[in-house]
Amino acid sequence: MLRSPLLVVSLLSFSLGFPQPHLAQEVDESPTPSPEVMGETRCEGEMENGVLQGIGRCDYDNGDRYEGEFRDGQPHGEGLYVFANGDRYEGAFEAGQPHGEGVWEFHDGSRYEGPSVNGRFQGLGTYGFAEGDVYEGNFERGEMTGEGRLLFQNGDRCEGEFQDGMLHGQVSCEYDNGERYEGEFRNGMKHGLGVYTLEDGTQVEGRWVEGEFQE
Repeated sequence: MLRSPLLVVSLLSFSLGFPQPHLAQEVDESPTPSPEVMGETRCEGEMENGVLQGIGRCDYDNGDRYEGEFRDGQPHGEGLYVFANGDRYEGAFEAGQPHGEGVWEFHDGSRYEGPSVNGRFQGLGTYGFAEGDVYEGNFERGEMTGEGRLLFQNGDRCEGEFQDGMLHGQVSCEYDNGERYEGEFRNGMKHGLGVYTLEDGTQVEGRWVEGEFQE
């Protein structure tokens, strides 16, 4: 039986004042921290002229918490940001945004490890889905774009090109039952020319349109 994993993942942008994604089969939003709102926010640490400079900690009035390095009152350097809902980011900050290497751990069990640029996933990283699937590869502007591979919990695996969070371009898939597909994907589905090899070695070669083989 011809099989086609369908991946539709779109990452949201992220910055302090940022909705941060759950990279899952669908995207949810994490809370938006507001470190600039002082209200009932409590901060302590190394200060100059009443502004955090160096090591410190802030407990924000929305329930979030940051501890680590500050510059000009903003997270800057290495630190840990814990959201009120249990999500957490530990790593490099610059001018109040995650920037550089870091680790995201989400309350649903999903996890991202890799670089961020101006608060978005950027570069080579690894995302572990809460369901057990794993993506290893390139991110651009917060989305899976470029070369990468998906390792599915059921043993399937796909490797190749991604665009805007979906398999898109030349892709090779190996399925847990021994069958294989090599060919084109578009928007997460087989689309274009490809070769499907059955478990007994029989090959089906031709064109797919939106996941369906054209006789």
